[in-house]
Amino acid sequence: MRNKFVQSARNVWERACKHMPRVEQFWYKYALMEEMLGEMEAVRRIFDDWMTWQPSEFAWNAYLKFEQRQGDLDKCRIILEKFIDVNPIPSSFVKAANFEEHQRNHARARAYYERALVELGKRAFNESFFISFTKFEIRMHELERAKILYEYALANLPKEFTKGLNE
Repeated sequence: MRNKFVQSARNVWERACKHMPRVEQFWYKYALMEEMLGEMEAVRRIFDDWMTWQPSEFAWNAYLKFEQRQGDLDKCRIILEKFIDVNPIPSSFVKAANFEEHQRNHARARAYYERALVELGKRAFNESFFISFTKFEIRMHELERAKILYEYALANLPKEFTKGLNE
């Protein structure tokens, strides 16, 4: 790359990612090289190929940050939906809700929290999820909804999981 052999560098990264797809460092470096060259479609292709391997949350964050740098919020939302499909856990929904709240789309953020309750059912019943949802409602000045959520969590979460809610 330093000696202007861009195509050779591409070939090396492509082979490294093909033969060792679980080594995330190769994917990061390959995407970074293409982004530095200004080849945004190549970066998207790299990330799309990488996401088929269902990598860690850090890889999904890298993809999300790339699309945020490009200013394409619709693609960010698509990435978050795919992330939720791959990782259907409460923290994934909270991540998507936080993204929407940061974009000042409060209705969508609330919809992610409510969707987590519907789709996950009892699996969404954890302390951190309810704390996050309640704090969101407080930030939206929906104190009655926050109170209902808080009481619901206290009534339905096992007592060993509600230590943080009682403090």
